Amino acid sequence: MIQSTQENEALLTAAAPLNLKNVYGDLSQSGDPGGASGAQAGSAPTDANKKNYVGMVLHDSEQKCAYFVGSLSAGQRISNTTFDILTTTLNALATVLTPISTVHALTAGATVSSGTRLAINQDVYEKETAQLITGAIDATYYKEYAQYAASLETMDPVSMSPSVEVARIEGFHKDCSLDRALTYVFANQPHLAQKPAPTDDQMQKGTPFTGANGTVYVITKAPTPADQTVKYQILMSTGTLSPEFQVTDNQFRQILGQ
Repeated sequence: MIQSTQENEALLTAAAPLNLKNVYGDLSQSGDPGGASGAQAGSAPTDANKKNYVGMVLHDSEQKCAYFVGSLSAGQRISNTTFDILTTTLNALATVLTPISTVHALTAGATVSSGTRLAINQDVYEKETAQLITGAIDATYYKEYAQYAASLETMDPVSMSPSVEVARIEGFHKDCSLDRALTYVFANQPHLAQKPAPTDDQMQKGTPFTGANGTVYVITKAPTPADQTVKYQILMSTGTLSPEFQVTDNQFRQILGQ
C-alpha cells in the first residue's frame, strides 16, 4: 500500500491514496450518481449502497494509514532514498526536542524548505523519531477518523452525498503523512520564553539571575570596564550556594541563555 519506488529514489512519505472504486462502484463523482464504473453501471445507487460505499472508502483510508504507521514503527526504510517534504524544518524541530537521539535523527535531515527535494539519512526513522511521528498521526488523523466514523453511524443515507463524504475523508486522510506529522510536532512543542539579556546596570554584586533552564545564579563579583570577569555562585536546591565560579562577562551571559 505504501507506494515506493527505489529505482528513482522516491519514497512516498504518506499513506497511499484512497481507492475510490470498490464493490459498490465509484460513487465519488457527483456527475456520475450511478457509479458508471460500478457493478450496476447506469443505475442509481440505493441509499444503503451509498452509505456502505462511504464506509468502505473510510475503511480503505484506515487500512492504508495503519500500513504507513506500521512501516515507520517497523523501521522499514530504504537507504539513500529521497523524500519530498513540504513546509517542515527538521533542524528547527530538533532545537526544541530534548532526547539527544531524537535531536541527532532530526538534524541528520538538515533544513528543508517548501518544495525542496532532499536526501535524508536513515536516522530520521530512528525509534524515537518514529514515535514522535506516530504520536502526531494519532493526534490528528486517528482523532478525525474516530470522529467521522462515529458520525457515519448515525448519518441519514437518504440525504447523504457520497462525493461530499469522500471529500471529507480525503481531507483527513492527508494527515497520515510524514510532513504533516512533523509540522504538528513542531507546532506543539513547548517553547521557552526568551528573556532579555541583563543590562550593565543589572550586573551588580548580589544580584540573582535565573537562567533559561531554571538555574539561579548569584553574582559575587560584577564586571567593570577594566576587568570583565564575573564571579558567581549557583543556588542549590537545598538552599545553599555552590563554590564560586569565574568566567568572562560574555560567557556569563551565554550561560544564562542555556
